[in-house]
Amino acid sequence: SGVTDYSIRVWDTHTSSLLLTLTGHTNMVMCCAFSSCGNYIYSGSADCSVIKWEASTGALLYRYEDNKDSGGKNMVM
Repeated sequence: SGVTDYSIRVWDTHTSSLLLTLTGHTNMVMCCAFSSCGNYIYSGSADCSVIKWEASTGALLYRYEDNKDSGGKNMVM
């Protein structure tokens, strides 16, 4: 789930416990999804960035930042 502090929270749906809090965006998180293999989480933000996270640890693996002047028009998810 995305929250107002620009982080992403990953929850265990069986126990309702918080597993991970992912921080790295500097504006609202607009979308997030697990990869088909379940090993990665991808998130996109209003800060014109896309981040690839390791799903098991929450480690930030890669950050792509678009030119903020383009308004995110160059980003593809």
